[in-house]
Amino acid sequence: MVILSVVIRYLPMEIQDAVDEQWLLHLGLLTERPWTLFTSYFVPGSPLTPWLHRGWVSGLVLVLLVGAPTERLLGRTRFLAVMGVSQVLGALLSLGFAQVIVNAFGDWSDNILTYGIAGPAPAIAGAGAAATSYMSRLWRRRWRVTGGTAVATMALFHGGALSVSILCAGVAGLLIGMLLRPRRADVRPVGSIHEARVLVALILAAGAIGPLLGAWLGVGDGPLSILASFIAKPAPEAAELLAHGCHELSPRDCAIQRLTLAPDPGLLLLTCVPTVLLLIFSVGLRRGRRLAWIGALAIELILAGFLVDTMLEWIEDASSITSAPISTEDLLFVLLPTAEPICLALLLIATRGLFTVAGPPGSVRRLLSWSAAIVGVGLAVYVLVGLAVLDQWTPRASLGQLVADAPRRLVPLEYLRQVSDAFPTLLPAGPVAMLLYSWIGVATWIPLTIVLARAQSRTAGVRPEADRARDLLIRHGGGSLAWMGLWAGNAHWFSADGESYVPYRVIGSVALTTGDLVGPADRAEQALSEFLAHADSQGWTVAFYSAGEQMRTLTAARGWESVQVAEEAVLSLPDLAFTGKRFQDVRTALNHVRKQNLTTSWTTWQDAPLEIRLQIREISEQWVSEQALPEMGFTLGGLDELADPAVRLFLLTDADGVLQGCASWLPIYRDGQIHGWTLDFMRRPHHGFRHTMEVLIGQAALDLQAEGCQELSLSGAPLAKVPPADGVGTSRPGVLPAAVDAMLELVGRELEPVYGFRSLLRFKAKFQPSYRPMYLLYADPAVLPAIARAVTRAYVPDASFGLAWRVVEQMRKNRAPAPKPVVKEDIPAPASSSGAAAAPAERPPVQHP
Repeated sequence: MVILSVVIRYLPMEIQDAVDEQWLLHLGLLTERPWTLFTSYFVPGSPLTPWLHRGWVSGLVLVLLVGAPTERLLGRTRFLAVMGVSQVLGALLSLGFAQVIVNAFGDWSDNILTYGIAGPAPAIAGAGAAATSYMSRLWRRRWRVTGGTAVATMALFHGGALSVSILCAGVAGLLIGMLLRPRRADVRPVGSIHEARVLVALILAAGAIGPLLGAWLGVGDGPLSILASFIAKPAPEAAELLAHGCHELSPRDCAIQRLTLAPDPGLLLLTCVPTVLLLIFSVGLRRGRRLAWIGALAIELILAGFLVDTMLEWIEDASSITSAPISTEDLLFVLLPTAEPICLALLLIATRGLFTVAGPPGSVRRLLSWSAAIVGVGLAVYVLVGLAVLDQWTPRASLGQLVADAPRRLVPLEYLRQVSDAFPTLLPAGPVAMLLYSWIGVATWIPLTIVLARAQSRTAGVRPEADRARDLLIRHGGGSLAWMGLWAGNAHWFSADGESYVPYRVIGSVALTTGDLVGPADRAEQALSEFLAHADSQGWTVAFYSAGEQMRTLTAARGWESVQVAEEAVLSLPDLAFTGKRFQDVRTALNHVRKQNLTTSWTTWQDAPLEIRLQIREISEQWVSEQALPEMGFTLGGLDELADPAVRLFLLTDADGVLQGCASWLPIYRDGQIHGWTLDFMRRPHHGFRHTMEVLIGQAALDLQAEGCQELSLSGAPLAKVPPADGVGTSRPGVLPAAVDAMLELVGRELEPVYGFRSLLRFKAKFQPSYRPMYLLYADPAVLPAIARAVTRAYVPDASFGLAWRVVEQMRKNRAPAPKPVVKEDIPAPASSSGAAAAPAERPPVQHP
């Protein structure tokens, strides 16, 4: 390809034209020149580098950056075969597509059939799309969405023959990949919240860049190419200006001609402001910022309104000029562009639940203050400088005219012209006035965009009420889940004396708490009464979730009922020693750490090296993408919760610095001191160290024991319980009807294939913990359905009937012939017991504890 590019470059023009005619792929002449399907590959070309001769540089970069990794995935023979087949199928699909749209988009169809297609891009795109079938679910989705968005943007906003050919070859490659490596249909929702935010931000950015890309490549014939005309204004030669007789016009008409036919670069840059703002907001959307969501939605709605008004005006003008009805092609040409901002606005509205991250306290007020100051300075400069050159305006300017015209300088001139159907009354007729008129908007928007970009990069961190709750938690102490009550999404109610609080969230009419009430033990009864009175005044039904025995005793005195929802495994650190046959699995895991030259270390998210943070994020996204359900929240921490400086990370890495596993630990406070730690986040790669999970718990326990900690909570195993010893007693209170108790057992058993709760409990049994039941406390059994719905929404805010159906399907497919129950023999006796050791427990899936 490179050699041909160099050789052809220095051949006579007649030979170059002959090469173009005989080697380039023209879809309209495909039956006459079928060999061009393959010869076009070697003739370099790319729409992204029109200034380079045939774009051989971009073709070479494409082959190296996409082709080489694709060959590694597919293998050499399969790679060559897929390239050839996708090149042929892509051309046939493009030809068929052009024939289908000929009546609706005649110009676009002619473009596809007429213009030559050159370069390796279609074949490489087809092979790359096929290779995604050999990737993991996470990377398959990333490459397909990113690549598909890129090529679809080029096809829609430019519509060149090569862009359409790349898109069709990519579709053909996807079909080939599915045939080569068939997989079950990937109908699962987007895995993690972070991944969903990234995808929405990517789509918004593509919609913003599309018009700019079309303007850069030259306004084409794609269905959305008209949007590029609002950015790209033709700059005619001086002869064209003279042909319009500008020198014979009045100063005002001459100014209109100049602004219309040869706009100043400042005015052209001003038309890019919506694109720049949307790109800034897309960065904020990736971080989950509510401010970015509001800003992006506002811009898309404004653009949609502007386009609808412009297109309706065009249709009205066209109808008044001619009595003939508007053709279908013209109607689609003007109406389809309005669908782009409308669809993006609908996407933002549909995904609004993803963007809930607030900025620091007072950040909106500071943003508005800075924005007002910058705009004020810009408008003042316009008025003051304009007054200094009054004679350079047509008509001669006055103070009132300059003040009235100043805000318009912040709006692209094209939008003003379209809306008002006329230029403003005040126009520049001199050099200083033209410079001011053209550049004051850009000079004002540059600092505005900087301020806005900085505002998107700052998050709230700890909210003021959470900061106050944190102080009380450290001072008075709390349960093993108390630190989770400080997470985003929880509100905090404080007692009248300010010494107690309850973390909760209202879902529907249910106030669902996270753990116990926090505060002095001798004031717990009074604080509970105050909180229940407050909830009653708000019309809420209170449910204490994952509460401990002390909270259950307080509520039982009021006639409340309880149901056990989890079993918490706790290690007593002062007497912990992994000796004896019962700890054989743990000792084996710790011994392998030394044999395989692995390293364990403690850190925090802020102190961890960038490469470690990237690996943690990648492993987590990979795990979430493989799950039947989307990432959960509430009492299950994710990547966002790792950023808390109080959360400690325990890492297992190999000699090359590759992360083999990560666990996060939340502090447990007693009387102002750290009493212990609670396990929250655990992740490991699929093909890493075999004993990662045992090491992340066992070695962490030994390290924390050496630090003087008293307790280590392995958190709760939902819908699983420890069987009673010798058949005496029960770990589940008997106050509920037998039917409800049986229902919970059924749910736990049926969800085992999806979440492995009981396998998780058996895994924790390796460490010989003691067990504490965790309860759901409620006042009235009649509200259990509402509480169940609130708990579901707390863990999975986007729960829907479709999601429930997928869970049922997953349960049906994964159901074993005889599900293994949690029996007494599976749960070893506590460390202080003389009971027999347990049989080795099965390895749990890598998931939240």
